[in-house]
Amino acid sequence: MVPNPLCEVRGRLLVTNFRFRFQTPKGTLREELVWMQEAKFFDVPMGLVEEAKEERSTTITGAPEYKFVLRTKDFRTLTVLLVAEEDLQTLREALTAFSTPGNPTLLFAVRHAEEVWASGAGCGGLDGWRVCDFQQEFSRMGVET
Repeated sequence: MVPNPLCEVRGRLLVTNFRFRFQTPKGTLREELVWMQEAKFFDVPMGLVEEAKEERSTTITGAPEYKFVLRTKDFRTLTVLLVAEEDLQTLREALTAFSTPGNPTLLFAVRHAEEVWASGAGCGGLDGWRVCDFQQEFSRMGVET
């Protein structure tokens, strides 16, 4: 059991067209939280992002506080504390650009498929529709057509 799982961890964010990842420098994560890194808790594929919202508040001392809260479809919640409002804006713009681009060809699935097709390393000429012969499968199972 982790005595205080709600703690600040320093690191950097990596936002790509495939994932949102929080990276910590090696050896800086508390020992009782290493399991989260091993379980890839901090690595969120873009397809799992359910909600992303920004929160602005003021601390007791009067300093501005910027939070970016990311909720996933598998019920993870990552809260990122940022130092400056510009960092919050940059993160929002990057997440928006990669998760819902105006041009669908920028989505990871499309870009990856284009690379596979160009390399010729696809499914051996299969287009997904001719994976099996349905008439043969129905006769094998004894289903009349």
